[in-house]
Amino acid sequence: MKKKQAKANNAYAVYSLGLAYFYGRNGLRRSRKLAMKLWHRAGDLGCADAYLQIGFLYGSFRYRDKVKTLDYMAKAAELGHEQARYFLGKWEMMNGDTDEAIKHLTIAATNGEPRSLTLVQELYQYGLATKEEYTKLLRSYQEYVTEIKSVQRDEAAVITGCPYY
Repeated sequence: MKKKQAKANNAYAVYSLGLAYFYGRNGLRRSRKLAMKLWHRAGDLGCADAYLQIGFLYGSFRYRDKVKTLDYMAKAAELGHEQARYFLGKWEMMNGDTDEAIKHLTIAATNGEPRSLTLVQELYQYGLATKEEYTKLLRSYQEYVTEIKSVQRDEAAVITGCPYY
């Protein structure tokens, strides 16, 4: 079924098929090369998860390619992936560019990435972020949480123990 959807250029199906090849699932042989090819195609079709996966792979112990990692994280972030935006913010924070870090982390928080709050809180505690920046981030995150609030999400949070989604 996924192969049919992938042939029809369904971005998520292409990404998912790449995962199946990467891990050797669903009776498919394990092939990182084919997985990467599929993820590139899925990313080109607009799947942010695919670019995130490529970025993580290039950042892994196997490859350790910082330039490609950041490039693919940026591509995923441009497509709206909040984890990629969080990763870029964390990267900028670790490399001393707090202004750029706060920009990325605010965007991530606006899209529901809770770990962004912790990082900006650390920056604030060390005097590297202003109270206004931290307050703006908190408001952005709270607006997101309020916007997505629903009875179904509250029930799921009780069942899963995860209050964020």
